[in-house]
Amino acid sequence: MTKRYREVPNYDEIIPYIDSCFNYEWKLIAKGLYYTGARIGELMQIKVKHVWEEEHFIKVKLMTEKNKKDTERIIPISKNVEPDACDLYLSLKNNKDKEDFLFPYPNHISNQSYLRVMRREFNKEFVGKAPHYFRHCRATHMVTRFGFDSHQLVKYFGWTDERPAKSYVKLKTEDLEAKMNGVV
Repeated sequence: MTKRYREVPNYDEIIPYIDSCFNYEWKLIAKGLYYTGARIGELMQIKVKHVWEEEHFIKVKLMTEKNKKDTERIIPISKNVEPDACDLYLSLKNNKDKEDFLFPYPNHISNQSYLRVMRREFNKEFVGKAPHYFRHCRATHMVTRFGFDSHQLVKYFGWTDERPAKSYVKLKTEDLEAKMNGVV
Protein backbone atom coordinates (compact mmCIF):
# COMPACT_ATOMS: atom_id res chain seq x y z
CA MET A 1 0.00 0.00 0.00
CA THR A 2 1.49 3.32 -0.99
CA LYS A 3 1.82 6.13 1.52
CA ARG A 4 -0.67 8.36 -0.29
CA TYR A 5 -3.39 5.73 0.20
CA ARG A 6 -2.87 5.17 3.92
CA GLU A 7 -5.30 7.85 4.95
CA VAL A 8 -8.82 6.97 3.92
CA PRO A 9 -11.87 9.12 4.63
CA ASN A 10 -14.42 7.58 6.98
CA TYR A 11 -17.36 5.81 5.38
CA ASP A 12 -19.62 8.83 5.92
CA GLU A 13 -17.02 11.18 4.37
CA ILE A 14 -16.19 9.36 1.13
CA ILE A 15 -19.22 10.40 -0.95
CA PRO A 16 -18.98 14.08 0.05
CA TYR A 17 -15.28 13.83 -0.87
CA ILE A 18 -16.20 12.43 -4.31
CA ASP A 19 -18.96 15.04 -4.71
CA SER A 20 -16.35 17.77 -4.24
CA CYS A 21 -15.11 16.93 -7.76
CA PHE A 22 -16.30 19.54 -10.26
CA ASN A 23 -16.27 17.27 -13.32
CA TYR A 24 -19.56 15.35 -13.46
CA GLU A 25 -18.15 12.46 -15.55
CA TRP A 26 -15.20 11.83 -13.22
CA LYS A 27 -17.52 12.10 -10.22
CA LEU A 28 -19.79 9.36 -11.63
CA ILE A 29 -16.83 7.13 -12.39
CA ALA A 30 -15.35 7.65 -8.91
CA LYS A 31 -18.69 6.70 -7.33
CA GLY A 32 -18.92 3.67 -9.61
CA LEU A 33 -15.43 2.59 -8.59
CA TYR A 34 -16.15 3.09 -4.92
CA TYR A 35 -19.54 1.41 -4.73
CA THR A 36 -18.35 -1.76 -6.49
CA GLY A 37 -14.69 -1.80 -5.49
CA ALA A 38 -13.98 -2.43 -9.18
CA ARG A 39 -10.68 -2.01 -10.92
CA ILE A 40 -10.88 0.74 -13.53
CA GLY A 41 -10.73 -1.74 -16.41
CA GLU A 42 -13.59 -3.74 -14.87
CA LEU A 43 -15.74 -0.65 -14.39
CA MET A 44 -15.30 0.47 -17.96
CA GLN A 45 -16.47 -2.96 -19.21
CA ILE A 46 -19.79 -2.97 -17.32
CA LYS A 47 -22.67 -3.11 -19.76
CA VAL A 48 -26.27 -2.18 -19.02
CA LYS A 49 -27.19 -5.88 -19.02
CA HIS A 50 -24.64 -6.46 -16.22
CA VAL A 51 -26.72 -4.47 -13.73
CA TRP A 52 -30.02 -5.84 -12.45
CA GLU A 53 -32.40 -5.29 -9.60
CA GLU A 54 -33.54 -7.86 -7.07
CA GLU A 55 -35.78 -7.45 -4.05
CA HIS A 56 -33.18 -6.12 -1.60
CA PHE A 57 -30.15 -5.62 -3.83
CA ILE A 58 -28.82 -4.19 -7.03
CA LYS A 59 -26.31 -6.62 -8.51
CA VAL A 60 -23.41 -5.65 -10.74
CA LYS A 61 -21.46 -8.21 -12.75
CA LEU A 62 -17.79 -7.37 -13.18
CA MET A 63 -15.76 -9.05 -15.89
CA THR A 64 -11.99 -9.31 -15.88
CA GLU A 65 -9.25 -11.34 -17.46
CA LYS A 66 -6.89 -13.18 -15.15
CA ASN A 67 -4.15 -15.45 -16.43
CA LYS A 68 -5.61 -15.23 -19.94
CA LYS A 69 -8.93 -16.54 -18.64
CA ASP A 70 -12.12 -14.50 -18.37
CA THR A 71 -13.57 -14.40 -14.87
CA GLU A 72 -16.59 -12.68 -13.43
CA ARG A 73 -17.89 -11.79 -10.03
CA ILE A 74 -21.21 -10.43 -8.84
CA ILE A 75 -21.20 -7.42 -6.50
CA PRO A 76 -24.35 -6.99 -4.40
CA ILE A 77 -25.28 -3.47 -3.31
CA SER A 78 -27.91 -3.25 -0.59
CA LYS A 79 -30.94 -1.06 -1.26
CA ASN A 80 -31.36 -0.58 2.50
CA VAL A 81 -27.75 0.22 3.39
CA GLU A 82 -26.58 2.12 0.29
CA PRO A 83 -29.64 3.41 -1.57
CA ASP A 84 -27.58 6.15 -3.28
CA ALA A 85 -25.37 3.50 -4.86
CA CYS A 86 -28.41 1.65 -6.16
CA ASP A 87 -29.84 4.89 -7.55
CA LEU A 88 -26.57 5.62 -9.33
CA TYR A 89 -26.42 2.29 -11.10
CA LEU A 90 -30.12 2.27 -12.00
CA SER A 91 -30.01 5.84 -13.33
CA LEU A 92 -27.02 5.05 -15.54
CA LYS A 93 -29.09 2.31 -17.20
CA ASN A 94 -31.88 4.70 -18.27
CA ASN A 95 -32.45 5.13 -22.00
CA LYS A 96 -29.62 2.79 -22.97
CA ASP A 97 -29.58 -0.46 -24.88
CA LYS A 98 -28.64 -3.57 -22.88
CA GLU A 99 -25.37 -3.89 -24.86
CA ASP A 100 -24.28 -0.29 -24.16
CA PHE A 101 -21.49 0.37 -21.69
CA LEU A 102 -22.69 1.87 -18.42
CA PHE A 103 -19.68 4.21 -18.20
CA PRO A 104 -18.93 4.98 -21.86
CA TYR A 105 -15.72 6.53 -23.05
CA PRO A 106 -15.52 8.73 -26.15
CA ASN A 107 -15.40 6.78 -29.42
CA HIS A 108 -12.61 8.90 -30.90
CA ILE A 109 -9.94 7.61 -28.50
CA SER A 110 -8.89 4.08 -27.66
CA ASN A 111 -9.67 2.41 -24.37
CA GLN A 112 -6.00 2.57 -23.31
CA SER A 113 -5.75 6.29 -24.15
CA TYR A 114 -8.89 6.98 -22.17
CA LEU A 115 -7.52 5.16 -19.15
CA ARG A 116 -4.36 7.29 -19.29
CA VAL A 117 -6.46 10.45 -19.56
CA MET A 118 -8.62 9.26 -16.67
CA ARG A 119 -5.64 8.63 -14.41
CA ARG A 120 -4.25 12.10 -15.19
CA GLU A 121 -7.62 13.77 -14.59
CA PHE A 122 -8.23 11.87 -11.33
CA ASN A 123 -4.81 12.98 -10.16
CA LYS A 124 -5.91 16.60 -10.74
CA GLU A 125 -9.52 16.35 -9.53
CA PHE A 126 -8.80 14.28 -6.42
CA VAL A 127 -5.38 15.78 -5.57
CA GLY A 128 -2.92 12.98 -6.16
CA LYS A 129 -5.39 10.11 -6.11
CA ALA A 130 -5.61 7.54 -8.91
CA PRO A 131 -8.82 5.67 -9.79
CA HIS A 132 -7.53 2.70 -7.76
CA TYR A 133 -7.75 4.81 -4.59
CA PHE A 134 -11.53 4.32 -4.51
CA ARG A 135 -11.12 0.52 -4.60
CA HIS A 136 -8.76 0.87 -1.64
CA CYS A 137 -11.31 3.01 0.23
CA ARG A 138 -14.04 0.44 -0.43
CA ALA A 139 -11.87 -2.42 0.86
CA THR A 140 -11.10 -0.45 4.01
CA HIS A 141 -14.79 0.32 4.58
CA MET A 142 -15.85 -3.27 3.92
CA VAL A 143 -13.75 -4.23 6.94
CA THR A 144 -14.33 -1.27 9.25
CA ARG A 145 -18.03 -0.71 8.58
CA PHE A 146 -19.37 -4.04 7.37
CA GLY A 147 -17.03 -6.39 9.26
CA PHE A 148 -15.83 -8.39 6.26
CA ASP A 149 -13.19 -11.04 6.99
CA SER A 150 -10.34 -11.96 4.66
CA HIS A 151 -12.32 -14.73 2.87
CA GLN A 152 -15.18 -12.34 2.12
CA LEU A 153 -12.78 -9.66 0.86
CA VAL A 154 -11.13 -12.15 -1.51
CA LYS A 155 -14.51 -13.04 -2.99
CA TYR A 156 -15.76 -9.43 -3.19
CA PHE A 157 -12.60 -7.94 -4.73
CA GLY A 158 -11.65 -10.87 -6.96
CA TRP A 159 -8.21 -11.48 -5.51
CA THR A 160 -6.54 -14.83 -6.14
CA ASP A 161 -5.22 -15.23 -2.60
CA GLU A 162 -5.65 -13.74 0.87
CA ARG A 163 -2.47 -11.65 1.04
CA PRO A 164 -4.09 -8.34 0.03
CA ALA A 165 -7.11 -9.06 2.20
CA LYS A 166 -4.98 -9.62 5.29
CA SER A 167 -3.60 -6.07 5.13
CA TYR A 168 -7.15 -4.72 5.40
CA VAL A 169 -8.17 -7.12 8.17
CA LYS A 170 -5.04 -6.07 10.04
CA LEU A 171 -6.31 -2.52 9.73
CA LYS A 172 -9.39 -3.58 11.69
CA THR A 173 -7.27 -5.03 14.51
CA GLU A 174 -5.25 -1.82 14.71
CA ASP A 175 -8.48 0.20 14.90
CA LEU A 176 -9.71 -1.93 17.80
CA GLU A 177 -6.46 -1.55 19.68
CA ALA A 178 -6.53 2.22 19.19
CA LYS A 179 -10.11 2.40 20.44
CA MET A 180 -9.32 0.33 23.52
CA ASN A 181 -6.42 2.66 24.32
CA GLY A 182 -8.66 5.70 23.92
CA VAL A 183 -6.69 7.00 20.90
CA VAL A 184 -9.65 7.25 18.50
